[in-house]
Amino acid sequence: MEDSKTIFIAGDYAPVNRTERLSKEGKYTEIFGNILPYIQQADYSVINLECPLTNEKSPILKTGPALYADESCINSLKYAGIDLVTLANNHILDQGYNGLKNTLDLCNKNKINTVGAGLTRKEASSIFYSEIKKTTIAFLSIAENEWSTIQDNEYGANALNLVDNYNSIIEAKKNADIVIVIVHGGYETYNLPSIRMQRTYRFFIDAGADIVVGHHTHCVSGYEYYKGKPVVYSLGNFV
Repeated sequence: MEDSKTIFIAGDYAPVNRTERLSKEGKYTEIFGNILPYIQQADYSVINLECPLTNEKSPILKTGPALYADESCINSLKYAGIDLVTLANNHILDQGYNGLKNTLDLCNKNKINTVGAGLTRKEASSIFYSEIKKTTIAFLSIAENEWSTIQDNEYGANALNLVDNYNSIIEAKKNADIVIVIVHGGYETYNLPSIRMQRTYRFFIDAGADIVVGHHTHCVSGYEYYKGKPVVYSLGNFV
């Protein structure tokens, strides 16, 4: 159809280890494989960038790995044709303020849009709008509260907070034709949504979202149509 729009949304992309090596070597087709045409042919492509891109290590104190990838890995995103990266996840602040700032600057320099994290609370919670074939689409990026979400500091990832998230969805609905809420949360390696996450994602639809998409669990966690609107509980890993 002439007025149809194709939006590609993928889960976690952390260009570390083997993926970082392939990116540095410019072997982008080996990273994305046969999914590459789907990304490039879409009207708009979105992935979750699961780690900061920086050449300066400054890891925060936390449990679990403090991820980061070489700045040159931005080129793999450019090659694939990624339009927007969601940054509300549990690793984007692994290298602190400087790691986040460098990632934002790098994306901006390479004309890749960002949503879900920022150097101020207002920036982190900002809604990203895109005009796609005469349709205004709003993207919200939200992460469950872990090491990266804004707590006492004023920088980091946009947190899962039902009051704030509700108000953002209401605002987005006023200014956009379609509202897409992308959530980083759920139980890792568990391929069913918890009752809490199901209620939360359905609540976002009730608040006005048209599509809710989740990732973080590292496995596919099912989907449903709630009130006729798609709710994907987790896409699993992308790369």
